[in-house]
Amino acid sequence: MNTVRISRTLILCLLLTSVIALNSTQARQRNTALLTGRKPNIVYILADDLGWGDARVYNPQSQIPTPNLNNQEKKVLVNGPLYPFGHGLSYTTYAYSNLQIAPATRDRTGTIQVSLDVQNTGTRAGDEIVQLYLSPDVTSVVYYDSVLRGFERVSLKPGEKTSVRFTLSPQDLMILNRDMQWVVEPGRYQVWIGASSEDIRLRGSFNIR
Repeated sequence: MNTVRISRTLILCLLLTSVIALNSTQARQRNTALLTGRKPNIVYILADDLGWGDARVYNPQSQIPTPNLNNQEKKVLVNGPLYPFGHGLSYTTYAYSNLQIAPATRDRTGTIQVSLDVQNTGTRAGDEIVQLYLSPDVTSVVYYDSVLRGFERVSLKPGEKTSVRFTLSPQDLMILNRDMQWVVEPGRYQVWIGASSEDIRLRGSFNIR
């Protein structure tokens, strides 16, 4: 716990990873304001002028006050992650096409074959990291929005095209259920292919029965 004193104003700053109990009477006697946050981009503020019974939520991600920044500073302002997962730079460009997923429906013990074409559409040779993400439509427990389940590095000359293949095994589909068992749950699974977790170029799906 860190405290910051500004003139005669004492501000209590808390970054929380779980719920805590705070004696509001003692906090009011010793501090002029209380700032707490659980998410990096959200700050909850309780202050004397709010009566300590009120709370205001400031979400910088939705509205960033920038009155004292010039145009150049606003252009380079970072709000959230600087780069998405899997991000990379290249001197050339790539086109993704012809996504194939087979079979469209499979039992829980079989494998799924995923293939696609990648072409260097620029004027320089380069390497591309093709990434495969899975996202189940419905799960019995809280699960990630998407998970990386494969990646392949390909080297391509200008204009060159190649095929990239992935094999998804039952282990790639397993989640830890409420009984603390690793299982493959039935349902539809989204397949996302791209150059990063946010730069998705191709989408498809398959079903597990």
